[in-house]
Amino acid sequence: MSGDDQRLFLLPITVVGFVGAFILILALPLWTSFFLKMPTRFRYDVFFMVFGIPILLWFTIRGWQVNRSIHRYNDRVKR
Repeated sequence: MSGDDQRLFLLPITVVGFVGAFILILALPLWTSFFLKMPTRFRYDVFFMVFGIPILLWFTIRGWQVNRSIHRYNDRVKR
């Protein structure tokens, strides 16, 4: 696979958008509370359930697929 194909396999456009939304939504309440010194009523537990768990599952499954592919390739080369 080419480098672009490898990148798109691990991070397709929709996942990049999801990760970008994760970072942006997390940064806004942090910026508000630390720099503007305004209290926020942000529900971090709900946020991480909605965004964190799918991102964690995505990278876990893709990492497992990449690892399995590497082992399959190395077994083929040894024969």
